[in-house]
Amino acid sequence: MEVSIKNITENYRDRMERLVLLDPLYELSRKTARDKSGNIIDYYGLGLLTLLFFFENMLIRNKKAGAVELAEFLIKLTDKKLDLDYETCIKLSREIIQAFRPASGKRNSREFFNWETNREEIIEYSILKASTYDARSNLQYYELDEDGLELIFATKE
Repeated sequence: MEVSIKNITENYRDRMERLVLLDPLYELSRKTARDKSGNIIDYYGLGLLTLLFFFENMLIRNKKAGAVELAEFLIKLTDKKLDLDYETCIKLSREIIQAFRPASGKRNSREFFNWETNREEIIEYSILKASTYDARSNLQYYELDEDGLELIFATKE
């Protein structure tokens, strides 16, 4: 019995699209930092919790969730585990948001070779999108984009 190349490569792009959604979390896992007491900051775990934070805000229909609100959440969340001050949490929240939504506002992308079609392709995805902007206070708020929702639901299965 011979292995079928067609069966193995079928729907390759769809499978790659699902894997690519994890790229921002892997990017966060490569970051290294310590809190004021020398404890390692788990960017990967905080990245997932950030997605859950934005998901919860979406469920309660809170349109004003941004870096400041995330920082306040991270301070409460990490209170017993990490020694973080407000400024560090603001910096941390901005780094995490930027991993899911590049500062340019463009969608994340990943080039790959599609073994089903035998050509180079690009997958674009968006985990977080801009929700509203408060010009008076110069604050940007975010919400999960469709790909962000898909990633959240994939972690529940």
